Amino acid sequence: MTAVFSHGRLRLYLLKLLDDGPKHGYELIRLLEERFLGLYAPSAGTIYPRLQRLEAEGLVTHTAAGGRKVYEITEAAAPNCGSAPTSCRRWRATSAPP
Repeated sequence: MTAVFSHGRLRLYLLKLLDDGPKHGYELIRLLEERFLGLYAPSAGTIYPRLQRLEAEGLVTHTAAGGRKVYEITEAAAPNCGSAPTSCRRWRATSAPP
């Protein structure tokens, strides 16, 4: 089975989705599933470790809200997506649904 995302691509997806506003993990899963027209839905075992890694790198932070962790992008993440429109355009161009 081939990987759905090339190296680092899921990271960009998550940062871009969080750049649009705070979200909880299952919301991110749902948005990715919609993006891929239901053909791919990452598992919680894929998303949450990535979110933890992004948090350890200082790119996202979370708060508890209604029993869920709500993640949001930090200022440190701006060079990865927010203030790097070229990276985001490249991401959008290569992330079209199958």
